[in-house]
Amino acid sequence: MDHRSIPSITFHYDKMNRYSTMQVQEMRGRGRRLPRYRLLFEFPLAFLKGYLVRGYCRYGWWGLIASTNYAVSRYLRLAKFVEAELMEQSGRPAKHPSPSAQHKKA
Repeated sequence: MDHRSIPSITFHYDKMNRYSTMQVQEMRGRGRRLPRYRLLFEFPLAFLKGYLVRGYCRYGWWGLIASTNYAVSRYLRLAKFVEAELMEQSGRPAKHPSPSAQHKKA
């Protein structure tokens, strides 16, 4: 059976955007702290994890795409987290729509 939970790249990026917003809200709600230096390492390490550890390298070009998308999703979550912290420090609220509002648009 050929099952793909990601029918298209557009679908996957929309899903990553929604999920990363929800993850940041949850992490900040629990008071989690993330070091900003992770911005330097998150993408390359996540790519290697996807490509080598998760074995996406076995799927040719699709594996390369999947590994890159995995790394982007990890980086996006971290970037949104840092953005929210910076906005809070500057006294401005983060301008992220609620996940339910994003879901309604899709």
